Amino acid sequence: MSSVPSTSPRVFVARQPILDRTGRVFGYELLHRDPSAHAVRRAVSDDRATARILTDGVLAIGFDALTGGRRAVINVSRQFLLDGIPPGLPTSSVIFGIGADIEADAAVVAACEALRREGYGLALDSYLLVAANAEMLALATHLRIDFVDIPTQAERRRLVAGAPSHVELVATHVETPDRFQEAVAEGYHYFQGSFFGRPAIKEGRNVPAQQLAQLRLLRALNDPNLSVHQLAELIKPDPSMCYRLLRAINNLRFRTKKRGRYRVSA
Repeated sequence: MSSVPSTSPRVFVARQPILDRTGRVFGYELLHRDPSAHAVRRAVSDDRATARILTDGVLAIGFDALTGGRRAVINVSRQFLLDGIPPGLPTSSVIFGIGADIEADAAVVAACEALRREGYGLALDSYLLVAANAEMLALATHLRIDFVDIPTQAERRRLVAGAPSHVELVATHVETPDRFQEAVAEGYHYFQGSFFGRPAIKEGRNVPAQQLAQLRLLRALNDPNLSVHQLAELIKPDPSMCYRLLRAINNLRFRTKKRGRYRVSA
């Protein structure tokens, strides 16, 4: 199969490691990297940034290449939750981050329930640790505590005392050895911050595509009544989208074959 032409525009996604208590990489938080601004930022509350992580990261670079077979934390906006997460992501390997700007109303709770039924993880920011958000806390798999926003041990301990027992704690913005030792002593399961590594850029080459068309396709794929004819009409005007779809299918087939080999050899 021929490769993507070298003249294709480059795409960038950043990843920051999340470590466990033994120092091993548990997963990576995927971050949108804006090449024009030379900045790395979370995708929270920005549909376009989330879409770029999913299209550039998962399709152009490849999920396995981004994560090395580990978990991926992808921050999503309220609108992305309500519109439905595009299919094709490995459910057992993806944790969606729910940020402080998302109101945990009935619609958001329902969307999160659907994600948990599919097998995705949910990482909530610590602001949700209030009695009014009991439904969200029951759905959470991870709780993120920011060691910069909440710098004192007493305040952090008071917060996590209200966390359900099944939720695993993630210490974020751990910047110094002292903060890391505090987090370990306080019983955190996972750790993220510049002390362990700053976001690293992963680069790939992409076939140009219109962002609006990408979003339309991502959201249309969540329609259970979508027909093959409708899908063809969505991707037909854009050859690059056809290329991405074929690449995604090939990646899925490769992972399926690989899992099959493991079962045989077990």
